[in-house]
Amino acid sequence: MAEASSSTHRRRSQAQISKIALRSDVWNHFTRFTDGDGRAKARCKHCPQVLGAETKSGTSTLWAHWNRHEQREEIPGEESPQQTPPPLPPAGPEEAARGDLARMIALHGYNPSVVKDDYFRSFLCRLNPEYEVPSRLAIEEMCDAIFDETMKGLFSKLHDVPGKVSIAVGTVRTIRGNMLYTACHFIDDQWNLHKIIMDVYADVPFLNYHGPLLGVDEVCLDRDLSRDISIDKVMVRFKAREVLHNLFMMIWETKGNDINLEYELRNEIEDNPFKINPNRRQLFYTTYMDNVIHSIARLLVMDPEFKDDYIISDLENLHLTRQERHQLLSQLGLDYDLWAYDEKWYSEYCSMEVLRKKGSAITNTVFAELLCMLWGEIYRSIQRISAPDCPTSSNLCLIELFKLREVFKHQLAQASGENAIAYNEFNGCFGAEDHKDVADVLTEAMVAIDKAIQDSYPVWSIPLVLDPRYKLARTKFIFQTAFSTEAAADYISEVTRNITELYSDYVEDDDSTMNAVAVGSTDPLQEAWDEHRRAEAQTDLDRYLKDELVHDPAQGFDILSWWKVHGSVLYPRVAQMARDALAMPTCIRVVDDDDDAMCAALVAELRELSERVADEREYAQTGRACVLAGMSSHGQQRASSVQLAKGSSVYGCSSAFATPEMQRMEKLSVILPPSSFTQTLSKMP
Repeated sequence: MAEASSSTHRRRSQAQISKIALRSDVWNHFTRFTDGDGRAKARCKHCPQVLGAETKSGTSTLWAHWNRHEQREEIPGEESPQQTPPPLPPAGPEEAARGDLARMIALHGYNPSVVKDDYFRSFLCRLNPEYEVPSRLAIEEMCDAIFDETMKGLFSKLHDVPGKVSIAVGTVRTIRGNMLYTACHFIDDQWNLHKIIMDVYADVPFLNYHGPLLGVDEVCLDRDLSRDISIDKVMVRFKAREVLHNLFMMIWETKGNDINLEYELRNEIEDNPFKINPNRRQLFYTTYMDNVIHSIARLLVMDPEFKDDYIISDLENLHLTRQERHQLLSQLGLDYDLWAYDEKWYSEYCSMEVLRKKGSAITNTVFAELLCMLWGEIYRSIQRISAPDCPTSSNLCLIELFKLREVFKHQLAQASGENAIAYNEFNGCFGAEDHKDVADVLTEAMVAIDKAIQDSYPVWSIPLVLDPRYKLARTKFIFQTAFSTEAAADYISEVTRNITELYSDYVEDDDSTMNAVAVGSTDPLQEAWDEHRRAEAQTDLDRYLKDELVHDPAQGFDILSWWKVHGSVLYPRVAQMARDALAMPTCIRVVDDDDDAMCAALVAELRELSERVADEREYAQTGRACVLAGMSSHGQQRASSVQLAKGSSVYGCSSAFATPEMQRMEKLSVILPPSSFTQTLSKMP
């Protein structure tokens, strides 16, 4: 920090230097101002602390404060023993710039250590030599304040929800490990969908792994006893967020699709003492629809030998640059971030499409065209139910399954008929060596799709029927097209029963509210009127189902806008059902909405938590941590410039976290030349 300040001074004009020549260098780190009583004060540029700055007192207090900052910078991981208040709001151009920098780091999940990077500091200095880059500690405190303010705004919305809420529980695999998150979805009184990430937990090998030190919430999902404690911790948070008393449905996708864990959490929710929705006969439970569709795509995975012998070699021979890859995937309408799905099938699909675009001979087969077509349909289905610009997608889930069923059914007929030979020529499906042909693979996929429909239709048929383009009439037609008349009749009977019972629950909710107001009233006329009103209300659902379907030729139907403008007026009680059903979560992929800074802040906090845990884990690893950290020749050169004074750090990390293996490596790096040191690293177990 001192070097950065001195370089800043060298760039100032001689006139500026003459003006500050009589001032102490400590003022490079403080801003002088006068308070309301006329007393001189100094505000630290690296934290929110304000100190006295009377001339007669000298600058010893200011120097002592700055020296503590320098010590904290030298010892990574050391926390300040004092709790400092949140930073003051920006008061000038420099403070405003710091606020913007903090918001950029907080809302995008960047690592706050970027402010310590030499190149980042040099970049800012070239833009404005006068700008003082804040310390990492100051930025982290500002980010914490942003998160705290964000959380207040988010949970204030939860208290004003006009309907019910849906809970989503999922795990996100980061580069450093798994994170368990809980989210809440609801639609507000203006029919806007909100997705709130309530809490994030690091999934660790055992409880109290690093959490108490780093201030990170932890769960352990692998051990039975620890898992019970972890579930209790999640339940305590649910109750604190006040979402259980107003719960519509729960959706989950936990690590390894742990069915036992999911049912344990479900049972805890149903058994909680707060009486979830006493008029509801049952809560809805299911898994994410995008994961269901992913499971179908995984059945089409390539045989490893086919992929190694043809696909990989052809891709390597293209010698694509980064820009060429980005341009190709954009032209093909594919997501450039292959890690976003973290799915093998998607990587193989993108590879096949790129080779087709480049005219590779391996893709000029019926099998390759079939595989790309099926994967393409699956990819577009997932995109339709997970697109961040889609107002809601719970009404599309069941439709997407039926669409995929029709596609696979048609291709299965082709692969089993006269074109079977062409389909199996150059068969690259997994299991081809065991005489499993393309028709066998498609049959397995059809079975998986039918099972997915059978398992999920009781839940996803609710928002589908509440889509005015489908209702019961078109939903019935879809089932009749896919299944036999008898099977379709059974499905529709169950759908009709579910929607009718759900409607009755909402009627009872309203009646309970009215009865609570009219306790003790025995007026027979009032009772007769209430009975008449209930009879009229019962026709609300009937009118909705009997009215004509909404025609949408442009395929740009905004279902939330329709319910806001039309449905709420025509069918007010059915609109209450739609408000809750259309907020049901559909995909596990955590997408930060650029238009919702509060949602983005919590997604960023998830990323930041993973990085904070990662810092600690990296220190606790064996000597290979240095290799993983990128100890190239350039990295060794930069590491050699780090001052290891007072034995406070080993390769930039606190000696408290340095393992004996890392300490041995430090000695080797000092004794051996770079080439010998690299060879020694490569021989380590």
